[in-house]
Amino acid sequence: MRLRDVDGHTVAARAAAWWKRLDATPKAAKVRADELYAGDHWAVARDLNATARVRGWEPTLWVASGGYGLVRHDAMLHPYSATLTSGQADSVLLAPREEHDRDSSLVEWWYALADRIGPQKTAARTIEKLAMDSRDSTLLVIASPDYVTALSDDLSSARDALDDPDRLVIVTSALKGRASRLNENRVASEARLADQVGGAMTGLHARVARMLIGKLAPGDFTADRARKVVARAAARAVVRPRPDRTAVSDAQVLTFVRKQIRRDATVTHSRLLRELRAAGLACEQHRFRDLFRSVSEGRHGPA
Repeated sequence: MRLRDVDGHTVAARAAAWWKRLDATPKAAKVRADELYAGDHWAVARDLNATARVRGWEPTLWVASGGYGLVRHDAMLHPYSATLTSGQADSVLLAPREEHDRDSSLVEWWYALADRIGPQKTAARTIEKLAMDSRDSTLLVIASPDYVTALSDDLSSARDALDDPDRLVIVTSALKGRASRLNENRVASEARLADQVGGAMTGLHARVARMLIGKLAPGDFTADRARKVVARAAARAVVRPRPDRTAVSDAQVLTFVRKQIRRDATVTHSRLLRELRAAGLACEQHRFRDLFRSVSEGRHGPA
């Protein structure tokens, strides 16, 4: 269930082929969404419902899935690998594109999935529908810029549907291109905030959102007030120096991984990435994971 294995020369054709593959997979292979996703970001996001309830919310957690579209946290999904993040082996983007074309492709993919009946037949398939069903609600979105770009048209429509447009709060880093029209709802989640919220950078946005839930009452939760909370936290933050590391090529990473796997066949990709970085070398987490898997699965086996 990897998007890299799906053919199609257009977004529409690839999305159709991908969904057909999801439908053809045995139902026995499904697991709950909140048990499917891993990593630091999801570990924090998964607990936000409980945090919000303590603060007086009546929350529902939804997932913006690159493989399924919008789904509730308790939806039953097939394990899969598909992402709205560019530059990954299972990205919905076929190749590097011009900015406008890239943005349009991400949005097209999101709506191609939304047009399908999801794993929960009566559940909303767009964020606009969530807003229309509860116009006095607050929508807290925690996502990377690529995901916000894919959702940008949907989020704009959702903002228009809310009684108070400022109750769309988007925690993310810098937005550009098609997503920049959402900047009035953006709460900047930047590296310096790690000093205040702790944890790894991969979970920064989710931790910033958790901080906001802890500091703002439901009635006060707007983008404007959230930005003020974050600004105060950023002013108190001590900026962490960035590690001085040397970038490495795919070939260098593959050589490193092969060597380490020959020494210990049970080693994990996260441990090897820490060792690589401790040696003063730099590799983005998702790229390292994909290269590690290509060796461990035999696609770039030991040479």
